[in-house]
Amino acid sequence: MSAPLLFEVSEIAVLALAAGTLVAGVSMLRRYPVAGAALLLGALAWLIAEGLHWLQIGVIMPGLEGEEHDSARFMVGMIGDALYFGVGGIGLLLLFFAAVADRAARGDQRREPLALAQQVGAQAWRYYRGSRGRRGRY
Repeated sequence: MSAPLLFEVSEIAVLALAAGTLVAGVSMLRRYPVAGAALLLGALAWLIAEGLHWLQIGVIMPGLEGEEHDSARFMVGMIGDALYFGVGGIGLLLLFFAAVADRAARGDQRREPLALAQQVGAQAWRYYRGSRGRRGRY
């Protein structure tokens, strides 16, 4: 199997998994609203990442043919890969969160994932609001 064919097959598999995850998220929304929403958002993030990757490879890169565009191709490749893996990574984190979001309390003294996520989000928001007026890093 050649590398380009393997790449195309893997892209189709990712799209199929994202579509299946969308369907699972919609079906889970009523019974497990947080997990269903996390599944939907994770699948949408993967679809956005795939769309950005297609835009990079199918639209932008073909327009940058020739030796005079070597540096532009390099920059588009770096930025495109960073966006692809960044947005895809956020989608993957949302899928992992969906797996534990609505777990039942077991009396094991562990905080519930949703409460922990709310606390981390609130701390991040306080940090963001507190550092907006400052310049530079401390």
